[in-house]
Amino acid sequence: MTTIRRFCCNDLLRFASVNLDHLTETFNMSFYMTYLARWPDYFHVAEGPGNHIMGYIMGKVEGQGESWHGHVTAVTVASEYRRQQLAKKLMHLLENISDKIDKAYFVDLFVRASNMPAIKMYEKLGYVIYRRVLRYYSGEEDGLDMRKALYSKRVCSTVIHLVIVLEREYNQISPSMELWVSEAQSTAHLHPNNAPQQLSQHLGPNQKESPAVVEFVFIPPPSLPLSLSLTIPSLCALPYSIPQPLVCFLPLSCAKKPRLPPPDRTRPLTPGRLLFGSGDDDDDDGRRPAGAATSLADCTRHVLLPLHPPLPPFPCSCHLKLHVPASCRVAIECFDACEGWGESPEAPHGPCNLGIARRAEKEVRSARWRSHALSRPTTPEYGVGLIRNGLPVLHLPEHELQEAAEDEDDDDGLLEVILLYLEAVDDNEVPTVKDGSRKKVVMIDGSSSIALWIERIWRMVGDVRAMLRRMGDGEISISAYDTAWVALVKNTDGSGGPRFPSSLQWIVDNQLPDGSWGDAVTFSAHDRMINTLACVIALKSWTIYPDSCSRGLAFIRENMWRLREEEAELMPIGFEVAFPSLLDIAKALELEIPYGDPSLQEIDAKRNLKLKRIPRDVMHEVPTTLLHSLEGMPGLEWDRLLRLQCSDGSFLFSPSSTAFAAMQTGDDNCLNYLQRVIHRFGGGVPNVYPVDLFEHLWVVDRLERLGISRYFEPEIKDCLDYVYRFWTEDGICWAKNTRVHEVDDTSMGFRLLRLHGYDVSAGVFRHFEKDGEFFCFAGQSTQAVTGMYNLNRASQVAFPGEEILDRARSFSYLFLREKQAADQVVDKWIITKDLPGEVAYALDFPWYASLPRVETRLYLEQYGGSGDVWIGKTLYRMPLVNNDVYLELAKSDYNRCQCLHQLEWFDLEKWYEEAGLRWHRVNRRSLLRDYFLAAACVFEPDRAVERLGWARTAAMATAVSSYFSSATCTDEMRRSFIRDFLDDRSDGQDISRMGGKKAGEVLVGLLRQLIERLAADTRPAFQQQLVRHHLQQAWKEWLMEWHSDGSDRFGREETGLLLVRTMESCAGRFCSTELMATGPSYGRLGHLLSSLCHNLRRRQMLAAKSITEECAITSSCKDKAVEAEMRELARCVLQTSDDVNHHTKQTFLLVAKSFYYAAHCSPSALHTHISKVLFEPVA
Repeated sequence: MTTIRRFCCNDLLRFASVNLDHLTETFNMSFYMTYLARWPDYFHVAEGPGNHIMGYIMGKVEGQGESWHGHVTAVTVASEYRRQQLAKKLMHLLENISDKIDKAYFVDLFVRASNMPAIKMYEKLGYVIYRRVLRYYSGEEDGLDMRKALYSKRVCSTVIHLVIVLEREYNQISPSMELWVSEAQSTAHLHPNNAPQQLSQHLGPNQKESPAVVEFVFIPPPSLPLSLSLTIPSLCALPYSIPQPLVCFLPLSCAKKPRLPPPDRTRPLTPGRLLFGSGDDDDDDGRRPAGAATSLADCTRHVLLPLHPPLPPFPCSCHLKLHVPASCRVAIECFDACEGWGESPEAPHGPCNLGIARRAEKEVRSARWRSHALSRPTTPEYGVGLIRNGLPVLHLPEHELQEAAEDEDDDDGLLEVILLYLEAVDDNEVPTVKDGSRKKVVMIDGSSSIALWIERIWRMVGDVRAMLRRMGDGEISISAYDTAWVALVKNTDGSGGPRFPSSLQWIVDNQLPDGSWGDAVTFSAHDRMINTLACVIALKSWTIYPDSCSRGLAFIRENMWRLREEEAELMPIGFEVAFPSLLDIAKALELEIPYGDPSLQEIDAKRNLKLKRIPRDVMHEVPTTLLHSLEGMPGLEWDRLLRLQCSDGSFLFSPSSTAFAAMQTGDDNCLNYLQRVIHRFGGGVPNVYPVDLFEHLWVVDRLERLGISRYFEPEIKDCLDYVYRFWTEDGICWAKNTRVHEVDDTSMGFRLLRLHGYDVSAGVFRHFEKDGEFFCFAGQSTQAVTGMYNLNRASQVAFPGEEILDRARSFSYLFLREKQAADQVVDKWIITKDLPGEVAYALDFPWYASLPRVETRLYLEQYGGSGDVWIGKTLYRMPLVNNDVYLELAKSDYNRCQCLHQLEWFDLEKWYEEAGLRWHRVNRRSLLRDYFLAAACVFEPDRAVERLGWARTAAMATAVSSYFSSATCTDEMRRSFIRDFLDDRSDGQDISRMGGKKAGEVLVGLLRQLIERLAADTRPAFQQQLVRHHLQQAWKEWLMEWHSDGSDRFGREETGLLLVRTMESCAGRFCSTELMATGPSYGRLGHLLSSLCHNLRRRQMLAAKSITEECAITSSCKDKAVEAEMRELARCVLQTSDDVNHHTKQTFLLVAKSFYYAAHCSPSALHTHISKVLFEPVA
């Protein structure tokens, strides 16, 4: 009897006989021990009746994100026990562990290219060859990377573009298939009989260039049998990944290679959406082109259908059903489905396949593309009005269900109709799959299912909430340098031993393999040197662990030269003072170090210069940042310095400085502080502690800039309440209860507190200004880029009359621009992924012009997650400020919102075409801009009604304004338009008559339809009548302003107020006429918004054309007026407490910022932002 059990340590002495096969790779014992200790779940043996080891498997789990996967390190069966399916059982065991326990996306392994029996076995188990790795094995033999998707994850990464061509005249077409790679300029002709071999030859491992587009063209044969199945090899195994999958259906009249329509970048391809159109732009005169498609059945040019999700680099399954009438006028019904919904069949394996079938009934040819997929495609489309908690709800009409049921196969398992129905989702509820007797309801998403996607997001939200709730005095990494100083403190009981032996043990346990101490991930010569020298001194002082000392000294001698090569900006704080002091101690200990190295002489010169600049009398009288680095200063008067201790017993929260003071004075307060910190961090100590204010502020900043702060509003409020509790008129520091303040934390605190409505005065910055310049702290030698960056961001949130913020903004702006010009945007406090990008955005798009979603989209590319490193006395990390959980959650949330935004955009396009807005001087580009502004400001899924109300209202206002301001529109026609709109008996639908009056009547009808649509989309239903009334009032007042003014001003500038009232009505916050008349605060907000829109539109017009000197002066005055009004609006929104709802005030601010952005942003930047925000998913 064979037993499969866990691998034990004793088995390492017994399994050698299994490795006698020459194809088996054997490793050293330390390798096996390391793997067994770290991944014991992945080590199993097959044991025979006589306790003989028959075979074993070893593996691990690794990667991150969608690359999280199980790996088979080794699987071997002794030759005498083969052909008993032991390897298969061991492989299935590892796959189940990877899938069920570690939730991996796939399993991979490497096999020798010459080991054909093993390759065939793995292929039978469902593995496919993903890539070939040259000289992977000993003897320079190539290895094959083989992968198998895990069924439960249903995640894809590789994309293939498919193009299917349906010919109008089937009898003129020869049976052939084509696959061509556009960039490589090559063509592979594939025929049904030999398609697999030809395709394999054409796209073999020698393919070097990754093509931009791969298009698969299928030309049906002249006579289709009842069932024709064409099998092609696994296209998903191609060694490249291509974005934006699509299927293009082209009815042609000849059998030549189709000429594909050019890609329309303004129409991004979105999961499950059919795009119908002519493929051509409108004629120059604006008329509809002849033969343009007006309906599904009349589409004669092309239809685009994105295939989503994409094909992965392993077997996958997806179904597509196409109905093509005999006339070949392309009438398409698309139903996406996937095997396994409702049940859990075994994952399909094998190559992808394409099946074509023909049916005689009703003269309909039915083409089916089918391949095995692990992920589920999405539904065709949905009505944007059907939304619950920000998630789409789709109900197909009953007649479509009946027609689909009549045409359904009984045996193929293909779901003909997929209904996207998402139940209301709260914090703890996830949609579930439902099944009915006549139809099935399925949760669908681009990567797996909506249910799994939402569940994954909420799981990460829970993880982040747990992080935020454990915030105390700060999560921070341990510093070897400071721990070494603590380890030098002697016991005060007279024994002469170390006071904190656990610190010595930490030093011994955390030496790096190269003999150094310091940050294990990021190498900095200065950091490694100061950490290593301090630890060597600590060990040598207590004459313990000589081997560790020798290895550390060897590292110092071999790498001393690197100090000259490294940038000065990466030098830790106080290095030029602390490192020479350590060298003096090293000399006393007779450590063999190259003291004459030129780099040490340069550092010693910097030390002497800095010590001369230190005001000795001042540092002994008042707290300064010099208290943070006392261990490097000689000749200190400790009786005076002890009076400057912080309340927790530390010297400015520095363990090393406090340890030095304890060594010099034996002060009990110092020793108690060190004991608390050592207990908190398990023997080691950080370079600074506590860091509570710093952590609370930077966590809020990261969550807001990543666009996920809405999930953590209670936690953010707790953070800011905590900071505000310790806010002072002189500013703050990185920790509470200190008289030392610095501009970096003060700027961040000021900005966040003011944006959240706390009462903070700009006068706090007077303490950081001297002679027209601003500094981070008194006595600094160099200016920090991030300090000025945060000062600039804080100065942008200014209220009227705050001149100190004007000076701060001007100074910081010039400083940062100079750094930009010199390509010196490198900071002395942090090493980030893209600090230059962060600075550039803050300077190019100040707070007034920064839209939330634009900032988030760019910051997702700039935020380094756990890769960002802070610079103190040593390199250190803040896990609650910089971590990959934030980044993963932000990306998932952003892509989810973007997917919804794309579907909304397609719905807007459909509405645009149905309403015929192009005939009313509203072009598609302006509609896209309007929707972008709405989505960039109001991006949350549960605010879709407000977002679409904004976009549709802006487009309709443009149409009405264009009509009113046209040369052919008379005053009488305007009055008639308003009367028709106010007349309940007028439906505005009669467009049979010609002439100027017809356009007005059509617009009235469209306007009334828009109001009805917005009201119908509102939830709950009992508010719809109220919403309809307030929208009619808003439009009435907007139109009456036109009537009273008679100019173009109100048609453009009053639109801002119209947008606010529309969004408020859609949200159920009704801004009635009575409130405007009686509420002074609301009236003030409305007046400011209208004036801002007027001045910003004038600025935009002047910027678009060359202007005279007189106009330039006028423009400058207008700019000052805009800045003053934006400040006043910011004060009304952020500071005042009045009768206006907080969310309503935020709506005013967002609309004003959108107008400011439109006037401030260049066309090229606008185009880039639209593309990134709406159409480019975050990788």
